[in-house]
Amino acid sequence: MLAGEIAPSGKLATIPAILKSGGFAFAAFKVPEAGSAVLSWYQAHGSKLTLIATGKLTLSKAGTGKLTVKLTVAGRKLLAKANSLKLTGRGTFTPANQPAVSTTKTFTLRK
Repeated sequence: MLAGEIAPSGKLATIPAILKSGGFAFAAFKVPEAGSAVLSWYQAHGSKLTLIATGKLTLSKAGTGKLTVKLTVAGRKLLAKANSLKLTGRGTFTPANQPAVSTTKTFTLRK
């Protein structure tokens, strides 16, 4: 479920577009049942991770909602200097009263 929704896609998934809007909106983020989804993007520097953007969506039932990841100050600075940037996305879904489920995916943002 989460793996297909971690990386941005489309015309707004470019470095300039993400910088201009301050993040990226997943307009149709799907959850299979009531719960919360958290999506975070990181850049790895050896064993150190820098948080680039993060966002959260909570729904009271299964369905689709808008999840927007907002750039951090560090993320804005890194993107402003980059022609391309390899990131790791981590998505975590926590169903109501159940353990969390997480997945990661690596992707590259380009100008």
